[in-house]
Amino acid sequence: MTDSVAVLGPAGTFSEQAAKKLYPHARVEYFSDVGDVFEYVASGKGEGVAAIENSLEGSVDRTMESLMKYDLKIVGEAVLDIRLYLMSKKGVRREDVKVIISHPHVFGQCKEYLDKNFPKAKRTHTSSTSEAIIEASGRSDAAAIGFREAGLRYGLYVIGDN
Repeated sequence: MTDSVAVLGPAGTFSEQAAKKLYPHARVEYFSDVGDVFEYVASGKGEGVAAIENSLEGSVDRTMESLMKYDLKIVGEAVLDIRLYLMSKKGVRREDVKVIISHPHVFGQCKEYLDKNFPKAKRTHTSSTSEAIIEASGRSDAAAIGFREAGLRYGLYVIGDN
């Protein structure tokens, strides 16, 4: 059993969800880049969890690059049923949303919904859905797409789901 597991952060990412499923008793270490997760594992400090594939968007490029760079082995798999939520801080209405923030893969997954419901909103990319949630929590013109529990953790409210 491992003491610690590295994931893409901040807290509330889907990688964290997978890590808790695979290593329920391990301390979670958060990194801002998937490459840093691999560096942590390669240094012998603990295990790591990184997304390797997205069912709609395909392979996760940064993970694939890191798999080629480091001499590490995949030792497990967690399959997550991903449900995405559009969230904003309290008082922000759907019509107030001028910017939608999330991970690039999320925009591929939600393209039809966003094109239909927010055709004029600017789409801004972040390295994780949790990073998007944190950014949106400080804005009155923005919403983030991500994991519902992460949004609640950072004080956001659901304004659209699935």
